Amino acid sequence: MSKKPGADGCHSIAYVIKRFENVNNLYQNVKKEGKLRSRKEIYSENY
Repeated sequence: MSKKPGADGCHSIAYVIKRFENVNNLYQNVKKEGKLRSRKEIYSENY
């Protein structure tokens, strides 16, 4: 990974760990709310 990025531009183990943390946070939000929020719900100022 240090010479050229792997899948999805991952440059380091720390970056991969951060991506997994973000996925885990997304999963927890979906589990808690019972749905996957739309872009409008997430970024309301863009609409």
